[in-house]
Amino acid sequence: MLPSSPPTESFSRTRPPIDSSLRSQIETDHNLWEVACENSHYRLKLSVLAGSPAVGWQFSSVQKYMSTLPPVEIPIPPHPLKRTIGTKIVHNVASGLIRMVVIAPVPFLLTPFLLRHLGTQGFGAWAVFLSINSLTSLADIGVMGTLTKHVSEHYTRRDYANLNKVVNAGILIFLAVAVMGVLVVNLAAGFLTSVFFRNVQVSHAQLQFVIHLLTVSIALNLLTYPFSSVISGLQRLDFINLFWALSTIITAVGAAFFVSLGLGIEGLVYAIVLTSSLLFILNMAVSRHLLPQLRVRPASVRWSDIKDLSAFSSQIYVSQMATAVYIHMEKLLLAHFTGLTAAGWYDIANDLATKIRNVPALLITPLMPAAAELDARQDDARARELYYRAHK
Repeated sequence: MLPSSPPTESFSRTRPPIDSSLRSQIETDHNLWEVACENSHYRLKLSVLAGSPAVGWQFSSVQKYMSTLPPVEIPIPPHPLKRTIGTKIVHNVASGLIRMVVIAPVPFLLTPFLLRHLGTQGFGAWAVFLSINSLTSLADIGVMGTLTKHVSEHYTRRDYANLNKVVNAGILIFLAVAVMGVLVVNLAAGFLTSVFFRNVQVSHAQLQFVIHLLTVSIALNLLTYPFSSVISGLQRLDFINLFWALSTIITAVGAAFFVSLGLGIEGLVYAIVLTSSLLFILNMAVSRHLLPQLRVRPASVRWSDIKDLSAFSSQIYVSQMATAVYIHMEKLLLAHFTGLTAAGWYDIANDLATKIRNVPALLITPLMPAAAELDARQDDARARELYYRAHK
């Protein structure tokens, strides 16, 4: 522990009393107290910023003084968060139900407005744009779920070094996928307009510009995934559900605003890009707030980190890909074979069916980080109990 007065040349092995005011001042001046585990003993390691006004003696003297003290055992709580597993799951499920209730009226308000201002073809184009934007989840290749699992495990063990490794590996993967996705969609803009936007009262040049603009939202969505995975891994799905509700409301309000300005189909995509931008900022800010130990350094990632992350992701990608195709592909097929009008009418009914179908998913989503936490604790009995309860 630090002495209450500057150390002299002779040091006593008797542990001096703690000066709480001095420690508070040192911490205020951005000095770091770091707890490290070594050979079953906990060692207190002090790092002091150069030139800190709170320290009136040289750091070498402090090091010499600390070397005379015996090892100090510092108890670490078994769980980073005080809430129990059951409390976390109930809290996350409840927030999901609240989110569904809050956004339920949005389609009933937005759909008549868009039909009145854009017609059936314009509303069909809105449904197709949303599907193309949502299908970018296929580029996830299962990494998002894998990050959630690893973040929960490493956070439970307080292994922040490996936690930062997997998160930065995920950021690097999604950055590469975002670049590739933007290039592919931009190159395929002409193909997409000819396949899904036939017989519309909008020029192909304008449609291609809209698709180019949509790639901005695609890139932002992919770059949001690693930060969203951090929040999910910390079992704070209340934030995820809050952001989901905000995205639905902001997209609807933005679409109505831009369409009322006479921007037409372009206004719909402006609303999508605006929402993606806000979600990226919110997810990044909240993940850093919930996990102050998070360090974004993609340049420090090694190839082995990416391989370790990819090993598990391939196992969950198949089911994720099937879900995305099942939800969105029907609208694209209708737009191609029957036109945008049929795709728009189909989307009205499908939106309600999708919301009802997502109710069971509210119970499943919190299970991944909860199971990962129990596995990190090696609590096999409670992990089995969670497994059996999830199947009831």
